[in-house]
Amino acid sequence: MWRILTIVLLALFPALLTAQKKADSVYYVDMRMTGVYQGNSLYVQNPYYNQQEKFCIDYIAVNKKKLNLNYRLSALKINFEGVSMFSPVSIDVRHMAQCQPKIVNPLAINYHSNFKYIKLLLNDTTLYWETKGDQIEGVYTVEQLNYDYWQEVAQVESKGQFDGASYEYPPSLMAGPNKFRIKYSLPSGRYLYSEEVEYTYYKEPITFHIASNRMIFSAVTEYEIQNAKGNTVVQGEGKEIPIRFLRPGEYTLVFDGGRAEVFSKK
Repeated sequence: MWRILTIVLLALFPALLTAQKKADSVYYVDMRMTGVYQGNSLYVQNPYYNQQEKFCIDYIAVNKKKLNLNYRLSALKINFEGVSMFSPVSIDVRHMAQCQPKIVNPLAINYHSNFKYIKLLLNDTTLYWETKGDQIEGVYTVEQLNYDYWQEVAQVESKGQFDGASYEYPPSLMAGPNKFRIKYSLPSGRYLYSEEVEYTYYKEPITFHIASNRMIFSAVTEYEIQNAKGNTVVQGEGKEIPIRFLRPGEYTLVFDGGRAEVFSKK
């Protein structure tokens, strides 16, 4: 009986060892490439790895967003759905280390141009970008995302410095998340978008004080002063209001996007 059991175990051992080796040897690596979406789909070969009995690719992400593809196919198609024309794309192919996918048509996202964006930064006061390959005829268009619509907010002429140039634009930020991008255009009609840059702006409340018959705000704001009966006696926009003409009494100041404060004129 022991001899039979030994024979059975010896027969099963290679299979158990193979299964354990198969389970232990699965690990993944990333294959990355960047380019520009020009209206063309990208095709990726997805080889079948017999030892693991599965296809090589685990997932593909475009601009850090995982694609909902059927990864049990030998050929995968990337359509770049939701990506704007001539926008930068970053592709991350996660696959088993023991097999190697292949990009069939890499030229589909290869933008033949000497121009490129080097840096793009945004803070509460400045949108800053650096480029190489500027041409004198070029124009930069600053676009701001406004309720899912990209709105042109400014145009900046190229400095024409091929070896490198930098630009600044003072953005008008809304409270909360703000998103911008830059479009570089040439007279030939070709253009290239930068990556999108985002900044969350926490607006500081505007304050005011009264000195020498003037109301002084901490920043420029739209304002309205109402008397005790609710009638508007003065309104406008600015950082200071002369109030010497107001009669003594209680007034309501509406400012900073709708805030209301009561103050006294002596």
